[in-house]
Amino acid sequence: MTKRCSKDYVEKKNEFTKLEGDVVDSSVTPHEVIIEEAGQKVYQQGIAKDFRVKGKGVVEFEEVVKVLFEKPNLNKLVHIKPLYLCAKIKGEETGKELVDNGTAVNILPRNMLEVIEKTVGDLTPTRVVISGFSGKVLQAKRMIEVSFKLDSLTAQTMFFIVDTVPNYNVLLENDWIHVNDCIPSTLHQMLLVWNESKFEVVHTNKKPFVT
Repeated sequence: MTKRCSKDYVEKKNEFTKLEGDVVDSSVTPHEVIIEEAGQKVYQQGIAKDFRVKGKGVVEFEEVVKVLFEKPNLNKLVHIKPLYLCAKIKGEETGKELVDNGTAVNILPRNMLEVIEKTVGDLTPTRVVISGFSGKVLQAKRMIEVSFKLDSLTAQTMFFIVDTVPNYNVLLENDWIHVNDCIPSTLHQMLLVWNESKFEVVHTNKKPFVT
């Protein structure tokens, strides 16, 4: 979007083509979209912000989209729930994906290979060593890249195979969150996924241990 400056901002004789400070363009009206999700509100705001000089007297504005979370009421603040989601790997619903932005690698327990119809022969060798929060070291001898689908988000994702039986079917790590433009909130029990200038609210699995 291109806006022409008023005469006050047009270059004068012997003056650098440069603007100091902020320029407010009153012709751009901020918009707000409110999404109701599980009794809470997520606000999406778009507003013209920042600019750069493009030729004499022409300023190019960039629209910046912001997301604001509503503060939950007291009874929704008192919980220690992790963020479990429902997703699909290779079309198979796994139902207990744990999102953890303190984790460095994506983990797939070895017993999940049967669920997604894969064998050891489909895996790629690796020598990565993984350390848990207790300091226990696990050897990830294999890894696999598979199609991972979470609502409208579909991404080829690399998982390290670990021979253990944890309290999740899939563990999604920090880099996966960032690469796929996601914003996790354990407080609000939701995951926001950016889709260009909009976002999608992904539902949590409220009963991940019920089979």
